[in-house]
Amino acid sequence: RRSAVAMAKARTQRLSDNTPVHSFRSLLNELATLTKNTVRVPRSSATFEKLANPTSLQSRAFQLLGLTVSL
Repeated sequence: RRSAVAMAKARTQRLSDNTPVHSFRSLLNELATLTKNTVRVPRSSATFEKLANPTSLQSRAFQLLGLTVSL
């Protein structure tokens, strides 16, 4: 039998902190939107790479995996 918490999660599609429930596939799709951009300095040949700022969901997922995202 499912617990009351599990039933509420299935009914509302939300976690207890009101964030949306994700399947593995939808979480991967969300994580895939984090980009690394090559920035070129104007009037110079210098370039560097910069990660886009992760969303709160991406940050939380990486935190739960024990990973850090360097900006």
